Amino acid sequence: MIVFLRWSALAMSMLTLLPNIANYGSASIIAATLILSLNAALRTFYAVPLRGKIYERTVNIIIDCGALIVALGLTHMWSSPFLLATIPVLLVIGLSSGFIAPVVATAYMVAAVTGIDNVVNENHASTQSIIQNSLYLLGSGAVGAVMRLFANEAEARSQSVVDEMRQMGHANSLLLALHDVAQTLPASLDLGEVIASTRNRFHDLYDVQYLAIVVADSTHNTYRVELAEGLRMGTPLSVHELPAPLAQTLGTNSTVVHAFPDDGFVGCTSHARSGMYVALRARGNVVGIVALEHADENKYTKRDAALLQELSEPLALAIDNALWFQRLRNMGAEEERSRIARDLHDRLAQSLAYVAFELERLIEQKDSDPELSELRDIVREVVGELRETLYELRATVDTDRPFHALAQEYLPRFGDRTGLDVQFETNISERILPVQIEREMWRIMQEGLNNVYKHAEASHAWVSWLLESNEVHLTIRDDGKGFSQDNAKKERFGLIGMRERADTIHAQLNVTSHPGEGTLIEAEVEVPS
Repeated sequence: MIVFLRWSALAMSMLTLLPNIANYGSASIIAATLILSLNAALRTFYAVPLRGKIYERTVNIIIDCGALIVALGLTHMWSSPFLLATIPVLLVIGLSSGFIAPVVATAYMVAAVTGIDNVVNENHASTQSIIQNSLYLLGSGAVGAVMRLFANEAEARSQSVVDEMRQMGHANSLLLALHDVAQTLPASLDLGEVIASTRNRFHDLYDVQYLAIVVADSTHNTYRVELAEGLRMGTPLSVHELPAPLAQTLGTNSTVVHAFPDDGFVGCTSHARSGMYVALRARGNVVGIVALEHADENKYTKRDAALLQELSEPLALAIDNALWFQRLRNMGAEEERSRIARDLHDRLAQSLAYVAFELERLIEQKDSDPELSELRDIVREVVGELRETLYELRATVDTDRPFHALAQEYLPRFGDRTGLDVQFETNISERILPVQIEREMWRIMQEGLNNVYKHAEASHAWVSWLLESNEVHLTIRDDGKGFSQDNAKKERFGLIGMRERADTIHAQLNVTSHPGEGTLIEAEVEVPS
């Protein structure tokens, strides 16, 4: 539209000029026409930007105004027929910069043209003519500024519609993605069934000779091998122990494809000559890594890699869901402990108490019967052990008893029962963790102390419950016989239960031990903000 207005205004100026062409001089008319034509041609291919940097717009506006001033100066100033050519220029100025820029441009052009007129012509234009032409220029700029307002409002409405359409597009994409996930996800929440279902799916889609799936263990900062088909891999694996292609996936969001003789990498097995690898990411975290390998070179194509990338998202979600279900199942075991404790107390404990009472009565009647006395002692011992078992089951963190308060009551009693000298240290005097997190940390401490009592052959144990920075640290240390780290890797001595509990609350669990040097168990968890 602006280009059309430029050329139309120039043509109208020429038509206005024709009847009085003898009054202007051919050289001046040719020069003015050439200048305005060149400027219009320039703007046809390089328009004044209506958006963008102020500097760029200002330079272009000055060029337009300068061309007009020269053309008017060559053709009788304010009497020039080329005044019509100022209309599109002032429209553009108002359209690109609002109301202020046309005022400045008008003042600049009026001052320049009037100054030239006063210098060149003795009979220069009157004040009335100058004012009329100034209003003429301002009116053109004002029209452009008003057009700018309407254009901005229309653009805002258009952008609002575009934003709504984009949001609807995102929602539609999300629904499609959820539908695809629902179609692709394994139906089970059991991790073993998820892995088995995934294995079958990979064999349906690819020619796979060697297949491995490792799952992240957040409690140890390691990876445990859940599936190793056609190859052998140690477990658990630290990040530094991962085969090079698997470690490479941790730094990229896309599938990694390798042909080993060319790039020098070594896969999960030395027999592999090509492979595909992808990190499984769910809810912002890496939950596992998948490796598919083959003995042939260049076995997998870009299409295979793209398909594996698409499968990785629902698979990661399925594995993460299975891990969360496992954590919830562990949490639900706490309620089961309480139920068992109630049943034992209501049934077995009361029945044994009644048996003990009857034995006491019979012994009083038959003082000389040693068998009854021996049976009474056995029942008393069983009752004592049952009471300790009930106490162990019931001794848990709740809304009334935080970890530090319960430990001060529990540990001396544990020491009296086991013969261990248990020392407790804490700098915490109030609850700082949610009940569920403290409860899992408590069970980790119980399991650790039971390991000390049953396996360590220790005489002393030290327990600390400390707040450091934004983390709570639980440590259990003993002076027992210790064990080798190989045994720790095999997760003997109840380490599996502690690891599962730590994983439930996203705690870091580390076990350090050497033969003859005792054992140190450390569990760390962040204080929720």
